[in-house]
Parts: sequence; C-alpha cells; structure tokens
Amino acid sequence: MRSFYFDNGVKAIIPYSWLDEKNDNLVSFYDPVDGVGALQFSFYKAIDADFADLGMVLYGYLRDKHDRVDIKQFPEYAACSILDEDGVYWRYWLFLKRGDLIFVSYNCGEAAKNGDYDIVNNIIKSITLV
Repeated sequence: MRSFYFDNGVKAIIPYSWLDEKNDNLVSFYDPVDGVGALQFSFYKAIDADFADLGMVLYGYLRDKHDRVDIKQFPEYAACSILDEDGVYWRYWLFLKRGDLIFVSYNCGEAAKNGDYDIVNNIIKSITLV
C-alpha cells in the first residue's frame, strides 16, 4: 500500500498495483492487471460548508443520471450503490473535509461488482486530511 496525496491536503492509501491518472480536477485509480473497475475522485469548494447536507447534495447530483437513487447518510459522508440500465454497477460517496466536497465514484460491470469491493472499501476508509 502507498500513500497518495491529493493537491488539497487529502490523503488516501492506495494499493501499489493501482495506477493513478490526473486530469484537471479528476484523479482516477485502477489496477491495470487484476482490477475490474475505476475509482475516481473529484474536489469542489463547498458553499455553506458548515451546513451542507451531504445526502441531499449527493442526491441532487445523481437524480439526473439514475432513475432510482437511495442515499445512505453516515456521520462523515453520504453514499449509495446503483445498477444502471446498461448493467454498470456504480458506487458513490460524498465527503466534506475542510471546506472541500470530495466526490468519489467507482464503476464496473455488474458481474464484477465484488471483484474490487474490499479494496475500494479500504481506500474509502483511508481518506484523511494531512
């Protein structure tokens, strides 16, 4: 495992086998050999950061992309999982850290949705501020 430091003081622990690609405000991670999906991070400045309802913000973003959105609210983040009409399995998270909204998504084919599940969960749990 290796520490990956984003430009805004956020850190995540990523497996050595996973590559990263940066494109403007988007950072993607994937395992080119054994992986089945891609994990993507994007960052936005939060307006009224102290009062942000992460579940509603995540719902607002996803409702135009998916027919059924069932958001789960946790103390530190909001999350949901969705299987779209094309058979793509999506997982979404939204965090608020130091005034930044951190939007994270993971996608893969439905049949492979458990392939990276534990690895992705560990990456999500590792998100911290430095």
